[in-house]
Amino acid sequence: MLSKEKLIELFKNKKILITQDAIDYIYDFLVKEENALNFLNSILEELSLKKEIVTKEILEKIIKNRTTAKFKNEVKTSSSMERYEEGLFSITSGYLGLIQDRLIKVRKLIEKIHNKRPAVSLAGLDKYPENYNVSVLGIVFSKEEGKYDSISIEIEDLFGSAKVIIPSSKLNDIAKEIDEDDIILIEGKIKKGKTGSYILAENIIYPELEFTSKNEEGEDVLIAITSDIRYGNENFLEEKLMEFIDFINGKFEEYNEIAKKIKYLIICGDLIEGVSFESKYYGLIDEIEEEYSGIAKILDKIRKDIEIIIIPGERDVIIPSIPLPELNKEIAQELFELKNLKILTDPNFIQLGNRRILLTHGFYFENVVRKYMLQTFNGEKAIEYAVKHLFKRRNLVPNLRINGLLPIGYDPFVIYEKPDLFIFGHYDIPTTFVYKQCLVISNSSWVKYEDESVIVYLVNMKDLKINTIYF
Repeated sequence: MLSKEKLIELFKNKKILITQDAIDYIYDFLVKEENALNFLNSILEELSLKKEIVTKEILEKIIKNRTTAKFKNEVKTSSSMERYEEGLFSITSGYLGLIQDRLIKVRKLIEKIHNKRPAVSLAGLDKYPENYNVSVLGIVFSKEEGKYDSISIEIEDLFGSAKVIIPSSKLNDIAKEIDEDDIILIEGKIKKGKTGSYILAENIIYPELEFTSKNEEGEDVLIAITSDIRYGNENFLEEKLMEFIDFINGKFEEYNEIAKKIKYLIICGDLIEGVSFESKYYGLIDEIEEEYSGIAKILDKIRKDIEIIIIPGERDVIIPSIPLPELNKEIAQELFELKNLKILTDPNFIQLGNRRILLTHGFYFENVVRKYMLQTFNGEKAIEYAVKHLFKRRNLVPNLRINGLLPIGYDPFVIYEKPDLFIFGHYDIPTTFVYKQCLVISNSSWVKYEDESVIVYLVNMKDLKINTIYF
């Protein structure tokens, strides 16, 4: 067990200010905690995101949330999917509020990961002399090619806008990847032109997904992961889904030991065929109720010691919008009645043991996947490039000019915490890969138009190793 002196040193290394009574409190708690080291690491990770002095009261609240009601408090929404409040700025409503919230969150990420921060506002650049070194953060409003293979962008922050020239140089590769609505930190020099001051860029920084010092071990349990059941579609493979349920219920003797370790089932949206802009199926409310009733009866056959975690897809809601709203409790009533089923919103950041899992259906970044599909003509490569695109920008909806985006006044899509797993569906492109120690899983669908297998992934929470099961 750590001494109090070593505990204080750990907080100092994380640059966390903490009161003496808080040190005494957490020390006494850790003495009695069975999994003290893992618990302490998760606490330090959470507190490092706070910019305040940690008191005993703050620790009491955090520890209480983590040690009561096992399932409900393990499956919790993280701050990365909530509104970020900061006294310096007044978050407004509508799209402006969303942009402000995104700017604040990304600025914090760049400070945390790169130890850099904007030194000046974009307002009033004219007051700075020629060749003055500046560091600014802004959202890309426009981008065009300039003279001599340079690239010209216009960026905006909360107070003003500025023109930035990116010269033909080592920045070329970065500059080519810049998209409208990207939020970037630019280091450069002030230059004076005929139309006013502009910035000549010398360095461009994205928030990017950080490496972690080590991949913590979790519990030796399995989670089963799937998506896009689409009950009600004429090509829905009900027999194969029932075979999968028999598998996790331990009815196949040769796989019984594996099945016993499955404690969670995650379904990433589109439980029913429902209503979709791309679909020829336009169900009425009573037909949608029947579909939810049908899938609820199937899921009710799963053994009750397995916790089922569900997020919606665009087919699950009556009016597709971004973010996807909660499932309607009246229409999907029989799902809500299942005792071992938890219905979350999309996106959602959950914690199972020591593992942080980012869940989304995948509908939000369809335009990004389509872009890379046209470039590669390879589904798995398109998924990999699209995820890296999202992680570089730390946002599930990098382009604000997307149809259906609701003016909710804050940005719920910023990936503020680094996930251990990133799980989604929507594309019916089953693939997995690891990027900067984050395991990425794109799921199969239970609707097939040809004689193809349905793939289900089992992930061991201890070491994040994958078993691939074919049905």
